[in-house]
Parts: sequence; structure tokens; C-alpha cells
Amino acid sequence: MASSDCSTFAIVCDNPCGLEVSQLEALGVSVIPGALSFDVDQVGKFYRGVYESGIHEILSLHVNAGFSESLLTAKKACQENPDISESICLVDSGNMPTAMGIMLERLSVARKSGASFEAVCAYAQELAEVVATMYITMNRIALHKSKGKHPGLSLRRRLERLHRRISNDMYLYRLVGGRCTEVARSSDFTDLAARISRLMSACFVKRGELKYVVISSGVKRIEKHLKKPLKTNEYDAECIAERLASPEFKKYLGEGSVGVACIPKALYQKAGVLMNDTVDILLLGAGGREHALLTKLQESSRAGKIYVAPGNGGMAAQAEIAPVDQNNPDEVVAFAKEKGIGLVVIGPEAPLVVGVADAVRQAGIACFGPNKNAAQMEGSKAFAKGVMERANVPTAAWKSFTDQKSCESYVRQIGAPVVVKADGLAAGKGVIVATELEQALEGVRECFSGHFGDAGATVVVEEFLEGPECSLLALTDGTHVIPLATAQDHKRAYDGDKGPNTGGMGVYSPVPFVTNEELSQMSAIEQRVVDQLRKEGINYSGCLYGGFMLTKDGPKVLEFNARFGDPETQVVLPRLEGDLVSILMACDNSTLRHQQVAWSDSVAVSVVLASAGYPGSYEKGKEITGIEAAQQLEGVSVYHAGTAQTEDGKIVTAGGRVLNVTALAPTFEEARARAYEACNLINFEGKQFRHDIGLKALQSRSEK
Repeated sequence: MASSDCSTFAIVCDNPCGLEVSQLEALGVSVIPGALSFDVDQVGKFYRGVYESGIHEILSLHVNAGFSESLLTAKKACQENPDISESICLVDSGNMPTAMGIMLERLSVARKSGASFEAVCAYAQELAEVVATMYITMNRIALHKSKGKHPGLSLRRRLERLHRRISNDMYLYRLVGGRCTEVARSSDFTDLAARISRLMSACFVKRGELKYVVISSGVKRIEKHLKKPLKTNEYDAECIAERLASPEFKKYLGEGSVGVACIPKALYQKAGVLMNDTVDILLLGAGGREHALLTKLQESSRAGKIYVAPGNGGMAAQAEIAPVDQNNPDEVVAFAKEKGIGLVVIGPEAPLVVGVADAVRQAGIACFGPNKNAAQMEGSKAFAKGVMERANVPTAAWKSFTDQKSCESYVRQIGAPVVVKADGLAAGKGVIVATELEQALEGVRECFSGHFGDAGATVVVEEFLEGPECSLLALTDGTHVIPLATAQDHKRAYDGDKGPNTGGMGVYSPVPFVTNEELSQMSAIEQRVVDQLRKEGINYSGCLYGGFMLTKDGPKVLEFNARFGDPETQVVLPRLEGDLVSILMACDNSTLRHQQVAWSDSVAVSVVLASAGYPGSYEKGKEITGIEAAQQLEGVSVYHAGTAQTEDGKIVTAGGRVLNVTALAPTFEEARARAYEACNLINFEGKQFRHDIGLKALQSRSEK
């Protein structure tokens, strides 16, 4: 390793990046031997040597994969060393050596400033997307990639190749984020140099002040023509260094090639403040899930100002309400830009299905929650079933219908028990578990009658599965999956699992009767789903919430949701030990595998206090008292769901599920006792709740 202070984590790269040995040593950066010669064994030995020296986290920066197989070599080395692979963050620079030199300097500064490994890895990904190189290739050389030549050239390509041989043209390329574009060709060098200046001007207009490095050929005459338009520009840009073109890449660029690598000043300066890098957050949603998210986000040292939209009576006391329609992508983006939001967290499913996450990411703002195409895992049960089939995920046998007559005929054919589901979003209520045939047929009629709106236009009929249920939420960045703690929801409205389905009347975590083998199987299922979606061109980033039935044949999927569960979140997050802001940011920037997630030894029980009449019609505006007294009890938190705050500061009911009363304790007996003691301190007209939440955690599995 280089001699600089690398005690926290290592920064390594596959080439010197135009830097002298002394400069690399000062930065604390090592060059990976064998990377550019694609020697997997040598690269693997290097990584292991770093790891065994006591440095257990390695950021490895590589030339853009389109120009070298260095990154592929590093991936193979990690595969052959699985015991240390989780400690290595591989980053495709999206660029070539001189731009990488800028990145290395910034990453080293970030490390010295005290930034965490996770924060620096995320910064590296951000640099890789933005740092740009404008390069003029000399001597009639056209930039080409390292992969094999095209087996057959079209007439146009053959004529183009002939033209290059007989002309004196030089070529100007722009390389950023792994995308290489031929900007212009000309026999006049001064014309191409002026075009570089114009490209930098366009970058200035978009991103503000710039810093840049001149890539020199060592030929004074050429450098003079390159620098002249840069010095006479009308935009703010500072030259921070001049470096000779990397000898390792002359075979791509030609002798004497020159150019500029540039970085926005704001991104350049970010390296020095990563340690204190707080993030202003916009949280979308208004339920108990969002109140639990808000509470956990505020525990993070990285949390700046937090806005909520639309929020509820309890959230309004902890954060600023944003005047934004959570289901309007344009409004969300406009507000986020106006307030300088660094992270948008989407709680409910509706904004995901209408593409709010897509719009936020397209605006360059980090977002927690899957894009619209990935959110189909919840938005369409038929879509999710298709993905599960292709991923070989165990689930109930099923069939979908778009007309009532054929659906009823099929239900009569297979008989009861059977499960009837509205295909789309129905607030957790579009599922009819029918034990009798007439109940199933009524469920079909209910769906097609419009009771669930457009969600019932397609109906899915499923095999009835037997066994205890279990929810497993997982976080993912589209590749890596981190399963969270298990939880068990109570869907039915009344004690003893009687009455109609609801959005959930209570929950506990963890689920003690889930075996290690079952947990491993459920985690593997969620990984297979994420992998299958990626194969189909869908990057799933956010929370994947699996509902499982623990059958005698092993766990089978009941459904997937595309967001944190409600009320599962209200018992999972209080037990989470980790920085939630950093974790959610890592889901967005593909660095999740470097996050640490641990769990409290305490167990959690949460009881829902609901309005009279729920899940049917109910009245609103009933004053709520006793919340503060309940929260004074040891280990108790009260998360607002359907509440509002009046002008005179009173908290009143505003929904079916009003409050989530959550208690943490060493045992389920204590947690239940605390939760119900708190429930009895809270009062409002028509208060109803189940009295058996968490009892299943005290029973043997055979009793469930």
C-alpha cells in the first residue's frame, strides 16, 4: 500500500491515471498489478494482501469497461475470493486515465476529511456519472474500444474507414458516464480546440463553475492552440493541472493526442464536506408507516431539514408540511428543486405506480422507491405472478381474468377454499380469502362491479395456501438485497382473525417460529426476484416487501409489495440499528452492500387503534386524548396514521386506522403488556382495536 494514511479504507486503481508515483503516494492510492493485463490471480492476490494487512474495506476504481477488461478482471477476482468480496467496492469510472486522476484526488480528500467508506463509495459513483473528458485524437486515429472488431463492416463503414486512411482529419470525442460520443471531425486543429471550449461553456451553463485538467501531448505548438480558446472563454473555469496523456492508452488515442478533463466546482468541493454532508429530505405519505419512517430518519446524523407531504397530525409536529400533491411527479420535482432536496423518500404505493420516482431521478435527485416499471410488482398482481414464474419462485397456482363470466365459471370449476384478488391497488383490501363457494363468487362480483375501482378490472384467482403467514421486507439497490427483520401482520378486523380484511390491525416482530432455513429460503426468493427483474431490464431499487405463507412444502409467496409495509414498518424500524438516511441513499446509488444493518435484541408489538365502522364507513373529526401519557411509558411510541391537527392544536381522527401504538421490550409478554397499557390511556369516540395482537408469538407453531 502507498504510505499515506489509509487506516480507514483503501483506495486503489488499475492504472497511474497520469499521476507520478510520488503523487499517488501522497494521495494514499495504490495501483493494482495485473489489472490492465487481465491477470485475475494477480489482482486477487493484491486484494487479499490489502485485506490481510488489516484494511478491510477497499474502493477499487477502473477504466471504463468499454475500453478495458480491467473491471471484468476485478469482478472475476472477487468471485474467486468470496470471503473478502463483500469488502470491495468496484467502481467503473465511466472514463479514462486523466479524468480518473481527478477522481482519485477527490476521493483521497474525502477520505482524509473523515468521510465513511459508504459515503466515499457513493461519491465515487457520482463522480463517475459527471466528470467529463473532451479528447482530440491525432494522426487520423479514430477512438475504438477494447472488444473484438465487428465481424462484418457495412459499405458505409468501409467507406468511412477508407476516408480516415486518406484524409488528415482529427476527431473530437466527449466521454462522460461511460458514454462516448464523436462530437466533430476536422483537419483544422484550432476548430476542434474551439469546440472543446464550447462544450465546456455548455457544461458551465448546466452545472456552474468548472475545474479542469489539460491533457498534454508534450508538443508546445499543439498545447498553445488548445489552451488559447480556454483562456479567452466567457465562462468560469479554473485549470488545476496539466498532465501528459497516459502512455497506457496511446494505442486508443494516438501519439500527440490532447484534450481536457473537467468537473463541476460544486462536485469538486463536495469531497471536503462529505463527513458533515447532511441531506434535506422530502418524505411522501400520510400514514403510520410514514410517521415511523420520519422518526427513524430524524435519528440520523445525516438528516437535514425534513418536509412531509401530505403528512398527518403527528408528523406536522416533527417536520414541515410541504404543499405538494404526492401523486403529481411534476409538483414533487419542482418542490424538491426549489428547496434543494437531496433525497425523496416515497412511502405509499400510489406515487410509485404513477412514476414519481422516475421523475425525481430524471431530475438528478436521489430517491428511495422503485421506478414505475418496477412498481408493477405491486401495481399488477398478474405482472408479479409472471415475474415469479420466470424466476422459479414458489407461489400459489393462479389464473387471471378480464371478464366476470369466465372468472365465475373458473371459480365454480375449482371450488372453495380459494383466493380472489383485484389485480391493481386496493389499499390492502382487494383480497378475498373465500372458504365457501358463494363467498368466492361474491368476491368476483365485488371486483368486477367497480367496488375497488380500476384495480378490479382484472381479477386474479389463486390456489388457497395453508400455514402461518410471515412478512419479510428487504432493501435492494437492484443487485444486492438486505433482508430486514421478519414480522407478522393481523389482517382481519376482529379478535381470533374474524371479520373482513383490513389494511392491518396490528403486528409484531420478529416472528419467533420462523426457522433459519425458512428465513434463508425467503431471502433467496427475494434475491431471485430482483435478479429476474434485472435480467428483464428493470432495475428494482427500494423496498421489496414479500408476503409469505409458511407451508409444509416451504415458504410460498402470497404477494409482493413495492414499498415498506404498513403496519410492519412500525415494528421493524424501531428495532433497526443503523443510519437510515445512509441506507436509503445507498439503495439509490448502488452501494447497499457496504451498509451495516443490525437489529436490537428487543421485540416489538404494535396495536392499531381504529375508528368505529372500519374497514367500512366511519366518521372523522373525533378528538383524541391521552397520546402524551401513552408515550411516557417505557419503550412506547405512538405513530399517527389517520389523524389531523385542528387550528386550535387539537389532534382529531381523520381516517380508518387512526394510531399505531408500538412497544419495545425484552419479551413478547412485556411488549404486549406495555402496548395495551398505552392503548388504554388513549381515548377517542368510537375507538376499536383487537385484543390479541402478538398472542401468536407466545404460541407453538402447531397452535397457529
